[in-house]
Amino acid sequence: MKNKILLMMIIIGSIALVTYFDESSGQKIQNFYKSNDNENKVQLIPYLEYRFQKRKEIDGYFVETYREYEVFEDAQGNIVKTVPTSNYDYIRYKKY
Repeated sequence: MKNKILLMMIIIGSIALVTYFDESSGQKIQNFYKSNDNENKVQLIPYLEYRFQKRKEIDGYFVETYREYEVFEDAQGNIVKTVPTSNYDYIRYKKY
C-alpha cells in the first residue's frame, strides 16, 4: 500500500515537473518571436532551390553537381538572403 502511494506521488510529481518546464520553454519561445516581430516587421518567405555548381567528365559520363540553397524573399519578391545547405544532388549523363 505504501509503495503504491509513493509510486503515485512520484508519477504526479514527474508530470507536474514536465508540465512546468514545457510551459516555461514555450513562454521563452513566444517571447523570442514577439521581440523579433517588434524589431523586424518584414515577413520573409523561405523556399528551397537547387543551383548548378560544376560539371565534370568521369569515365565517359558528364556529372553535374547541384547544391541546395534556402532562399528568403520579402513580400515584394526581392531576394533578401540566400543560405547554402549541406545537401547536394548529382545528375549523370552518358557522353556520346
